[in-house]
Amino acid sequence: MTEKYKEEVYRQAIIKWKENNPDKKYLDISCQEKIDIKGIGLVNIGRRISELRYVYKKQQLGQVNSRNKHLTKEQIAWYTEQGMIWDYEAWQEEVYRKAILKWKEQHPEKRYLDIKKKEQIELEGIGLINLGVLISIRRGIYNAMQQGKKYYTCKTLTREQISWDTEQGMIWDYEAWQEEIYRKAILKWKENNPDKKYLDINCREKIDIEGVGLINIGAKISVIRQIYQKQQEAKRVGTNKPLTREQIIWYTEQGMIWDYEAWQEEIYRQAITKWKENNPDKKYLDINCQQKIDVEGVGLINIGTRISVIRRIYQKQQEAKRVGTNKPLTREQIIWYTEQGMIWDYEAWQEKVYQEAAIEWKKLHPEKAYLDINYNDSIKLAGIGTINIGTKINRLREKYKLQKKENNLTSAKLLTDEQIAWWNSQGMIWDYKKYQEGRKGKIYQKK
Repeated sequence: MTEKYKEEVYRQAIIKWKENNPDKKYLDISCQEKIDIKGIGLVNIGRRISELRYVYKKQQLGQVNSRNKHLTKEQIAWYTEQGMIWDYEAWQEEVYRKAILKWKEQHPEKRYLDIKKKEQIELEGIGLINLGVLISIRRGIYNAMQQGKKYYTCKTLTREQISWDTEQGMIWDYEAWQEEIYRKAILKWKENNPDKKYLDINCREKIDIEGVGLINIGAKISVIRQIYQKQQEAKRVGTNKPLTREQIIWYTEQGMIWDYEAWQEEIYRQAITKWKENNPDKKYLDINCQQKIDVEGVGLINIGTRISVIRRIYQKQQEAKRVGTNKPLTREQIIWYTEQGMIWDYEAWQEKVYQEAAIEWKKLHPEKAYLDINYNDSIKLAGIGTINIGTKINRLREKYKLQKKENNLTSAKLLTDEQIAWWNSQGMIWDYKKYQEGRKGKIYQKK
């Protein structure tokens, strides 16, 4: 195959490549690019383009290339017309800078090149430029240069390249920049929440930082806690670096809660202790599920929900089960809550209280043979408070009636034989309407 014929074949292949890529202005061809030419086969135009660039570069330097002949003026003119990129590195640099400037136009509110690794920018006649990857490589080269090393096979950055990127807002040390931004966000959160002395931040909490945007400090706090806890166990969290001594000190000074579960337990105990101070007449933790207590420097604590969750965990523990992702209660927790007057089985406790109230009512009405209690009747029990025994009696009757008539109650709502027997022993009137009618009949007969 003569040189002239080979040149003709390569030109056919390049023209075909251009037909296949009408959106390209440049011969931005991979070094492994091949084009199928009828009657010839696969033509490696990628390697050809690479060779042409190499020869051209040597010619510009006035160096003799023994292996490849010099390019003729006609060849240089033809390939230039097709969009040949003679200096590929310079072209790449030009494309990179165009992509950066376009990204900045699209994000005028950003002062930094805070570009995600998957960020892409479309340039006319070139296509999608993976700007995020290019930025990442640029940083890698720069950081390696600071250590007197090379970043894989990449060339070192020139002084001019570093200056240009810096002017555009390049973040050379991304980790240090991120740390700086998170600290700014945390300080702003503290300004917005002057009543808080702890970094009790929701995992979805975001703070808007001028020139940067929304910063998810909630997620950051969560990750930092995980890293810290794993460090105490001499472990790592994924690819995250261990926290430095300076980081630990700074976050501690800001009020970081390193062990969130332990902190929550401490806050709930403070709230329960305060509730007891506010309710000295109570000997049980008979707390409404919506009860909240204001703890200084923390805010409103929903101890009602907490008590309810703790009861469920305890009850499931007795059945060797778990409640969702909640950890089992420790022996120390069970003892502490018991000492505070925790009602572990609330339904059983309520039944006991109502029974005490029924007995107390009978003491106050010795002339009554029956539990003929008005719907609004209440009894005051020491250490518990006012018990609406009338409402309870009414509900018991409704349950009993449904249980006998339709038997459509779930097992959780059924009255036990023991309950029915006890209330019978106290003179329960299960069918109050029938009882009243019988009573009227006796009164009428007397008349």
